[in-house]
Amino acid sequence: MVKSLRILRAVFISAVLILTPLFVLNNYLAPLYKSVGNVAGVEKFLSSKLDQPVHIGTLTTSWQGLKPHLEINDFSINDSRGVSLLHINKLSIGINFFASVWRGQIIPGDIDIQGTHLILKERPNGIFDINDIPALQAQLHTKDRRKLNYLIDSFLASGKKNLRDVDITYFDQIGHKMFISKLSFAEQSRLFSRTFLGQAHLWNQSPTAFAGTIYGSFLSRQMIYTKLHLSVANIPVSNNLLLNKLGGNLAFLQGNAKVDMNISSTPHHSMAEGSLAARDVIIKNNHVGKVYQANAISTLFSAHYQPNKWSLLTEHLNVYMSGKLLPIHELTWQQVKTPKGVTRLLKVDRLPLLQVSQFLINNEMVSARMNEALSAFKPSGKIDDFILQYSSDQNFSIKGKLRAVSFSPWGKFPGIHHLSGELNFSSLNGSVILDTKDAVLSYAPQFRSNIPIKKITGHINWVKDSEKNWQIKIKNVDLTTPEGHALGYMNIFIPQNHSSPRIQSKFNFNIVDLKYISKYFPVTLIPKNVVTWLDKAIKGGAIHHGSFQLNGAMHDFPFVQGKGKFLVAGDLESGILHYEEGWPEVDHLRARVHFEGASMLIMTKRATTLGAQIDYAKAEITDLSRPILLLQGLVTTSSLQRIKIDSHQNPLAKFMPVKNTSLDLDGKWQLALNMSLPLDRDLKNKVQIRGRVKLDNTDVNINAHSAFSHLNGELNFQNDSADSKIIAGELFHKPFNITISTLENKLGKSTNFDIKGKVSAADLQTFLNYKSFNLFQGTSAFNAKFNWLVPIEGHPIMMLAVSSDLLGMKVNLPGALSKTANSIRPSQVQFNSEEHIKKLLFHYGDQIQGALNFKQGHERVEFERGEIQLDSPSLKGQIKIPGDYPRSPLKIALQTVALMDDKLFENDLTPKNIPPMDLTISNFKLKDKLIKNIDLKLRLEGNNLLIKQAVIKEDALLVNATGIWRLMNGQHQTVLNGRFESTNLGAILNKWQVTDNMVKGQGSGDFNMVWSDSPFDLKAKTLNGALNLHLTKGRITKLSNQANFGMDMGRILTLFSLQTLQRRLMLDFSDLTQPGFSFDDMRGLFRFKDGNVFTENASIDGPVAKVRINGRIGLIAKDYNLRLTINPYVTSSLPIVATLTAGPIVGAATWLADKVLSRQVKQMTEIHYNVTGAWDKPNLKKLSENISN
Repeated sequence: MVKSLRILRAVFISAVLILTPLFVLNNYLAPLYKSVGNVAGVEKFLSSKLDQPVHIGTLTTSWQGLKPHLEINDFSINDSRGVSLLHINKLSIGINFFASVWRGQIIPGDIDIQGTHLILKERPNGIFDINDIPALQAQLHTKDRRKLNYLIDSFLASGKKNLRDVDITYFDQIGHKMFISKLSFAEQSRLFSRTFLGQAHLWNQSPTAFAGTIYGSFLSRQMIYTKLHLSVANIPVSNNLLLNKLGGNLAFLQGNAKVDMNISSTPHHSMAEGSLAARDVIIKNNHVGKVYQANAISTLFSAHYQPNKWSLLTEHLNVYMSGKLLPIHELTWQQVKTPKGVTRLLKVDRLPLLQVSQFLINNEMVSARMNEALSAFKPSGKIDDFILQYSSDQNFSIKGKLRAVSFSPWGKFPGIHHLSGELNFSSLNGSVILDTKDAVLSYAPQFRSNIPIKKITGHINWVKDSEKNWQIKIKNVDLTTPEGHALGYMNIFIPQNHSSPRIQSKFNFNIVDLKYISKYFPVTLIPKNVVTWLDKAIKGGAIHHGSFQLNGAMHDFPFVQGKGKFLVAGDLESGILHYEEGWPEVDHLRARVHFEGASMLIMTKRATTLGAQIDYAKAEITDLSRPILLLQGLVTTSSLQRIKIDSHQNPLAKFMPVKNTSLDLDGKWQLALNMSLPLDRDLKNKVQIRGRVKLDNTDVNINAHSAFSHLNGELNFQNDSADSKIIAGELFHKPFNITISTLENKLGKSTNFDIKGKVSAADLQTFLNYKSFNLFQGTSAFNAKFNWLVPIEGHPIMMLAVSSDLLGMKVNLPGALSKTANSIRPSQVQFNSEEHIKKLLFHYGDQIQGALNFKQGHERVEFERGEIQLDSPSLKGQIKIPGDYPRSPLKIALQTVALMDDKLFENDLTPKNIPPMDLTISNFKLKDKLIKNIDLKLRLEGNNLLIKQAVIKEDALLVNATGIWRLMNGQHQTVLNGRFESTNLGAILNKWQVTDNMVKGQGSGDFNMVWSDSPFDLKAKTLNGALNLHLTKGRITKLSNQANFGMDMGRILTLFSLQTLQRRLMLDFSDLTQPGFSFDDMRGLFRFKDGNVFTENASIDGPVAKVRINGRIGLIAKDYNLRLTINPYVTSSLPIVATLTAGPIVGAATWLADKVLSRQVKQMTEIHYNVTGAWDKPNLKKLSENISN
């Protein structure tokens, strides 16, 4: 607007001042007319009137119709040296003849000015000089000046005015410059207005077009009203009056703009309103040396200008810059010039902080520091009625209404979310009226987490005093959070010399839930180790009647030398306190909490721990800078009260090898305790404990199993020592006693526990939750010694030794390892624990010795490796346990295993009870049967035991088998698949004492067996599978004489007599006598199913006969259903058999029988029998007999 007014003013005033000579022509018309045609005379005449030399090239007059016309070419006004001050190439003036006659003076008509350069200078009094020619108005008398004004007004009010090829240089009152070139201007007067249209170049390079209508008297400046359209392209403005109005720090302004506005102007006030659309605006800030560019600016505006004041009101201002939009609904800018300087005011009806910050972040107009602040603060929300006022003396003031304002913390500034209130501050003082709901405070690192604020009201006032110290007063604070409520005030004094601020504050508060109190800890003011402890120590409760006081310089905090006061106190209700892991919690705590200076004191009125009532307790920290918690307490239980203590609540649990242990205490007992507990983790080993425990008929259960009962006695303890004469009671309902003593020597302190009592196998099995599978039975006395050594240097050493002669306890181990209840077998288990070395040693008589090594892991004791030596006639060998067991199997190498019976395997073992192992047995003896070279590889897979390898290697036998032992839905199943090969099966069967009825025999067998039980419990009723047998070159011995010589009625071979068939199936031929039955081939496929054996193709082929068998043998019913087919060979074979089996004499007799019986035998080729009935009473029925010729 200011630029538009200046352009119009310069154009119109230039037109008026160019025509100033007309006044002279009008005032001295007659003399002038007399000089027309005499140029020299006119020049002399005008020079005398203007007090400046005048030069005229040519002067002509003419009539255009009824209108006189005056034309001057090459018109100049010179100075005394002849230098041209004003030069006009051509000046044409028409005379309104009728108006001139009517008014009695010359009234100009159409005016045309072409080719001139005007230099306009505005004096402080508003009078203009033109081209350094003194203002004409100043040279005229008052009467003459009135005539001049009338003339100019008449001139502007009549005819058409045209300016062409005019350059104008315009200086305002303080010397700022505007340059207009190539001005073309056309103006036409109408009845009540004047319309104009023109174009020019600003600063020689900015094409400018303008058009408008003017109402009123322009030169009189009583009231001018203008409608203006202005279009400027590529405008560069540098060091001129416009930049001065916009701000003294601007070096140049460039861009394209279109303005439509209405302008009104009086001598003392100008106003413009309209719309502005600008694009590609470039501004340079001289102060910071930066160039800024706005893509587009649009707004509706209203501007007012007075000599010492101008203001700008915009509506719907939109600024596009760096690809971002800044929308401002309503903005007012005002600048006032006073003798003291310039005051500027910015007012925004609604300031959207998020959009403003996003617009300014990474904006070239913003300094790096401000950009960093905006990026960190991330402001959002809005400020209504925002007013910023500042002056050249650096004083400023800001007012506004905060509406849901949020910003993130940055540096020393806290963050806030959803803050509301009123803001009013200046460079010297200020205030904030808070009225906020549902806000969140963020102030890291002072507070580690955000603090939700349900409501906060209060007044904050601050002022900078005469010595430039800041005084801040926060009063009537009413604060509500989810955890509590506070009322109070705070005064802060910040010295000008940047020394430590002083704070005077007092608040009363209530906290309804201490569970989340840690987020309110001012962690920068409290020692770190105290904060760490408080985080875990306070787990719940409420504070009533709380009081907070802080008074003093903050560098003296916590005011241990009386230089100030720091106090936090209150009544704790339903509190829950926790010292650290491994210690029991204190709950239902009712106490007075008192923090003052660097000390803390908690006096308990009521509390419980582990369910027991605390009769008295006191917790104190005397110096928070070296925090040591001092505890005193007394706990008493009633006779009917049960207390549960888990290992993780036991301060000594970390020194114990057994984890996950829980104790239940029933009955009456009392604990008096004094402790000194450092809160610094580096000083945890400096814990000091002193106390006394009284037991009055107390029961102690370990892991929910009844262990100690009816305990009576007293125990005194202090740190690493304890003393008790005798604590008597029952262990597993059997009398026992314990003596505790502590000895001190040059090595350190040693606490000894001596326990004597009795224990049964059933007690141990229940207590350890381990099934011994009836290996132990009975009750025996024991003596346990527990030693706890705390050396002067190094870590504690623990030793536990339990010894017993096992008198009264039966041990069911193999062979000589077993013992009766009446015998003794001195045995001991000993556990030694040092810092890194932990070992379990045990022995059972002199027959079993073992050592298990452990190591201290990060959190618990971990198994490292183990070795067990077995040395007895019945069991000899070695067991190695790897460190990663059970991922790696046991390595068991046994030289001897001798079992007198198989009852050892009569138990309720499951697959999971069998550990993964690689087992080798050199000599396995069951009763008087010996098997050599057994190799087993067993692995666990889920609930199954895989038999990955089962090998037996004898001199004449090789067995290879694999299998699996499953337990599904409580049902066992064993699968065994394999093959055996033998070069002398008769010798193996005889060696294993299965039978001696076979001599030699070589061959193999493939078997696939499944039975519904464990591998140790094979039952015929569940056996299913198949055996494919093939043997050659053997002899079945102990045939009866009848079979040898009669060969009649199907009893040719007593091998198949019904009385011995059961034994045959078991390969038991003990009832037969020599000389026997030789065979060249024995084979058959035998199928086992549901307690029966089925065969369809079993056969024995020998020199005497061939026997084929098919049918069923009942293993459960013990019956037969068989069909026998016998094919005897020629009787000439009998002498051979007899000779081989009985010698030559018997062979001769057999030869004779052969001759006698030869006719009958030769006629017999095949005999069929059915065998049915029970094993002990079989039925033999001859079916048919085939006779050949």
